[in-house]
Amino acid sequence: MAQAKDEYIEPVHESTFALGMRIVFVQLSLGLANLVANAILVANIDAIADNSLLLLALGITTIIIQAADAIIIAGLVIKWAHTRYIFRRGEAIIETGIFHIRQRVYKVEDIKSLEVEQSFLGKLLDYGTISFYSMFFQQGVKLPYIPNPHRYVQLLEGQV
Repeated sequence: MAQAKDEYIEPVHESTFALGMRIVFVQLSLGLANLVANAILVANIDAIADNSLLLLALGITTIIIQAADAIIIAGLVIKWAHTRYIFRRGEAIIETGIFHIRQRVYKVEDIKSLEVEQSFLGKLLDYGTISFYSMFFQQGVKLPYIPNPHRYVQLLEGQV
């Protein structure tokens, strides 16, 4: 069945690949921080008289860094799950929130410029950032990690 011109288009979240890459980056960064912290503790083993204190310090450092890791990743996933973009012919809607949903509607007739930015990896995996500048806002709006961004720009411009 053909889709009507003004029919609701399924909401879009950021690319799950991009979310996964951000999680991997956090994991690697905090893993490196943990490695450095533990190396510093082991390097100062002479200053620590009792080996049990060294083990305690290594354990506490690891627990703190792992807790920070879990909190950051949970924040990324929650933000990802509760931010969605709805594209319709002539408008883009950004919905954010968990308990209180906030909606911002941008009409194409109010937009000065509309563009797609894609990195090499984004071109390869077909995701990118849709940027637009509205006459009513001082700064531009960026919708990051949108899968198949050119399709949604065409939809906004009324070409689909």
